[in-house]
Amino acid sequence: MHRSHMLHRSACKNRGGAGWWSLSCGGSWWRPQRFNPDGSLLKFNYILSESTITYVPGVQVYIFDLDIAADTIPVLRQKNSTIRTICYFSTQYEEWRADASQFKASDLGKPLDGWPGERWVDIRSANIRTIMRNRLARAKAAGCDGVDPDNTDGYAVSTGFPLTASDALAFLTFLSTEAHAAGLGIGLKNSLSLINVSSQALWDWAINEQCWYYNECRYYRPFDAIKPIFGVEYCDETPLDPGCFCARANATGYDFLLKRLSLGNAGITCAQYCRKYVCAAAATCPSVAANCGKVPAAPLI
Repeated sequence: MHRSHMLHRSACKNRGGAGWWSLSCGGSWWRPQRFNPDGSLLKFNYILSESTITYVPGVQVYIFDLDIAADTIPVLRQKNSTIRTICYFSTQYEEWRADASQFKASDLGKPLDGWPGERWVDIRSANIRTIMRNRLARAKAAGCDGVDPDNTDGYAVSTGFPLTASDALAFLTFLSTEAHAAGLGIGLKNSLSLINVSSQALWDWAINEQCWYYNECRYYRPFDAIKPIFGVEYCDETPLDPGCFCARANATGYDFLLKRLSLGNAGITCAQYCRKYVCAAAATCPSVAANCGKVPAAPLI
């Protein structure tokens, strides 16, 4: 790891106490560690469809939409000042966002399949980078500790632009540089084929959807072993046997939730799942019928 990416604890104070996160000074931003001092994984919840976030005692990291951050973060911090927040935004066009009018016609490509009102953008565009820079500034002003930029894998689908993996990595490098300059941590959302020993230095954590189902979790092996791998598998879309993938996630040190695709407050961590139910790993986890009966209405984190 290059010196500029090392953790310098002596010059920075941990708001959350020793052990589970640090700041890098001389360009300070939040860098969570994968494990708590007692060896447990960080407790997090990932919520994108709710305007009100359910506070759960003991949860250390909340991930939610940037649009609700300014109202949500003070409420959470009143309950627990050590809470850390990751603010989600798509890197593509969404017609309902407040900054939608800032996208130029030349920036807009094909619709995102299955997501009405969303379109791919030309990530090579200077205007797109200005919009993203403004979103990072909003995140900083709202009090977010880090950001979760989504839909960065346009190089792998038909977007209407001739985008390559090199274009995507250049865009992700831009986002990482700008986020860190603003004092924000940043994670990699999916886009697993871009991970290697060198590129992983761009990100402070990863957030994944369904890598156990798609048999892609192995792509995170180049990630520094202290960086969190936050993830979610869905009980109502392409579901796997939770007793199998949770056993594998726990053994690997990957921090996974079982949730509904809607990503509401409800969910259960793999650690909690394996305390309540039988877990046993297998080389390939079997698919099961969609069944969210073991996802509690109140989050069990």
